[in-house]
Amino acid sequence: MRRPSALFALVLALLGAAPASAQRSPDNPYPWLGRPTRPEPHYPDALLSARELHHLPRVRRPAILDLRAADRYARGHLPDARRLDFAAPLAAALGAADPAAFARWLAAEGVAPNAPLLLYTDAPGRADLARLAWALDWAGYPLPRILDGGVTAWAQRGGELTEAVPKPPAPAEPPPPGAARPELLATPGWILAHLGEVTTCEILDLRGEARWAGPAGHIPHALPYDILAQLPADASWPQPPEARTAFARFGPRPRDTVDLAATFVLSGENAADDRPFLAYLYFRLMDVPAAVQLGGWAAWAADPALPTTRVLDAAALRAAIAGDNPSLADRPSPRLPLFDLRGLRDFRRAHLPGAVLLPAELVDDSLAVRLARDWPELESARDSLVVYCYGPDCVRSRVAATKAATLGWRRVLVFQGGTAAWKAAGLPLYGGAARATSRTGS
Repeated sequence: MRRPSALFALVLALLGAAPASAQRSPDNPYPWLGRPTRPEPHYPDALLSARELHHLPRVRRPAILDLRAADRYARGHLPDARRLDFAAPLAAALGAADPAAFARWLAAEGVAPNAPLLLYTDAPGRADLARLAWALDWAGYPLPRILDGGVTAWAQRGGELTEAVPKPPAPAEPPPPGAARPELLATPGWILAHLGEVTTCEILDLRGEARWAGPAGHIPHALPYDILAQLPADASWPQPPEARTAFARFGPRPRDTVDLAATFVLSGENAADDRPFLAYLYFRLMDVPAAVQLGGWAAWAADPALPTTRVLDAAALRAAIAGDNPSLADRPSPRLPLFDLRGLRDFRRAHLPGAVLLPAELVDDSLAVRLARDWPELESARDSLVVYCYGPDCVRSRVAATKAATLGWRRVLVFQGGTAAWKAAGLPLYGGAARATSRTGS
């Protein structure tokens, strides 16, 4: 009998060493060759249709909270629904970063943590519903049920509306100590500690791509994300499995998608921006971890100790380079490091004036070394640096800008367009390809 070859024996050993957590599945038929598959999502049973509520016996219905404006409530609401005006108490609790204070207020209003709860609103009030759903999670309450489509869907189903105001409930006991989830507020310290750790933290800038790429800048490593484009125009919510499948395709480029096990930090314009709370509930429904960055970009930008990333176009970069290099000669600037993150061959063919080659694979080990060696007089708290790679679809600039931020650089500039955008703007390139173009006159 022939003895198995050494290669065959090695394969058998690898199979035997496969971790118990690595399970075979249609998506991962060879789990020992890749990371273990993640657990299946556990979608919360949160969305309740008007039809389901209509057929639910009244004695089995959860406590119902109407989150619409007072005049809308007075004109007609669901039977036994009472209006809850939570804005001021929540603002006070957020100002003190004290979820237990909000829990005590809820309990005093008769909202019991051990009793089923149903929230509803209409399309104009959907943000209030999302804000309260987040606040309940933050304060240690279970996720409430949500009437999908709100009062409009209920009325269209033929549901009864009444003007009768129910008797206020008796005060309840708040959640037990330790039930609150303060981690649902992502602090600047936590964000900084996990910048660039894409399996732990992803930052979504909900202001829109124009603001994300605008002159003010954005939080390092943040990706622009339009939550409003994901939501129907009425008060309904997308079905969680379809929403999760769609979000799983999101990322800085098609072949680099986000890790759905990471915590997604949701950042808006300012403290009044409802989009982070809308995104939180959307992510909660599709079982994706999320936290709200309180105060949004306004709070982040107001702290001079926090780093920012700013996207430049060709005109803005030209102006920055010309500050101490008006002729755009090919010499490194003593005041503005400009790093080309591409490979050596591409750098030699054509690069921007004064660019220094720093291949992306060397950024982690060499960025701090190069800055300390070649620009020792620059101060990370005051000065800027620029990175660029192949173009808008290149993720190297994002990674390098984040690395610079973790090293303490507070003003990192990214030229997304790369050499193609620079050339299209009629600006000079240096290298073999540029010289060849000059010689041929093409």
